[in-house]
Amino acid sequence: MVYVSEYKLPHKLTAPHLRLGLHAMDIHKEVVNRKMILTSVDPVARFQYHAEKLTASAITQTYHYMIESGLGYGLLTTGEAIVFLNIDWDEPETLYYHLAGPGPEVLAHPNNIHTCTAVGQYLAFTLMALGPPGGRQEIGQEERLRATENLKTWPEDF
Repeated sequence: MVYVSEYKLPHKLTAPHLRLGLHAMDIHKEVVNRKMILTSVDPVARFQYHAEKLTASAITQTYHYMIESGLGYGLLTTGEAIVFLNIDWDEPETLYYHLAGPGPEVLAHPNNIHTCTAVGQYLAFTLMALGPPGGRQEIGQEERLRATENLKTWPEDF
């Protein structure tokens, strides 16, 4: 297996949720243990709250599958948006991501359509995950267990 791939329904996890919910953060501190009571007074803050919670929940699930399978690459897609994920096994508690929206990206870059389409981005990601010939890193059970021991858990399910 080269990478984990997970699909979420686009009406449950929308592209606006992903755009607003994905940013550098300490998920455990800023989402899981957030001390916030929602009110209907501020709909923008409420949408931000739900976007971060939905996005973090979905990404965390894919991240868990990546750790369990010992893979450094994974992706989450809704069909409208793709989140490409990467774990540096020297620092497995940090998850790197790239959010791609192939539809709008193709329209925004008409001279580079081939690199902006979903097919082009999947191909580039797959080649990155494969790595150079003979250079793919195998993550053993001991390293996966070591990584898991240092990670915080979240009982939330998407």
